[in-house]
Amino acid sequence: MMVEPIVMQPVGKLLNENTLKYMSTKSVQSENPQSFEELDQNSGLILYETSLPEIKIDPTLLTVKNLRDRAFVFVDGHFVGTLSRENKIYSLPLHSQFGKKLQLLVENQGRINFNVANDTKGILGEVTVTKLGGREEKLLEWNSISIPLEIAQIDKFLFNHRNDRTEIHPRGLIMEGPVVFLGQFVLETVKGDTFIDFSEWGKGVLLAAVMGTQIAKIIIRKSNCPLESISTLFNGPYVLYNERSYEETFLTNKR
Repeated sequence: MMVEPIVMQPVGKLLNENTLKYMSTKSVQSENPQSFEELDQNSGLILYETSLPEIKIDPTLLTVKNLRDRAFVFVDGHFVGTLSRENKIYSLPLHSQFGKKLQLLVENQGRINFNVANDTKGILGEVTVTKLGGREEKLLEWNSISIPLEIAQIDKFLFNHRNDRTEIHPRGLIMEGPVVFLGQFVLETVKGDTFIDFSEWGKGVLLAAVMGTQIAKIIIRKSNCPLESISTLFNGPYVLYNERSYEETFLTNKR
């Protein structure tokens, strides 16, 4: 049977304080950014926050050394660019009028499981800005916020904000950070595997649950993802009733 298109409602912005307090599991203050392993976190995101020094050259160059794997850069809550280990882009210009609060939302894109003993994730090196004369100033005093993107945190957020609605950028851009979408559907009869079509989706993370029990967590990478075709989502021994009530939560970085 074919399910009608699922309406995904935007229920919160990840970097909003009301969303973040439910989606995060811990916050650590330290001189240098904490890695995923130091935060005892396997996957998901880490939000790194610090204050920018006074910028006397315009633009200055922000550099994140030894980034693993991808960072979305925000200044005073506004998106200014992306850094990527995969694309070997570790620097971007910042203008003095951007603001003072620097946020780096770092994504773990998966670990190499051969020929590498420890594939550590997060910001593993210095974060610097360029000063007059080309000198680099290392940024210190970081707040590292753990966002593992697991169903336990999603459930807490939805319990309080399920009926909320938030505005999204008309072109689907993440100018104020990733957006949490919620959709629900019911399969009245189940006689085999269930599939979902990602072909019109953008980059993000899909969490699927049956009656509050997580059954799937899928990372969607639009650029080179084999999941752009129809992919198996639901099967296995978790059939609770003949009629299954599903809930999808999608954290999107871009449409």
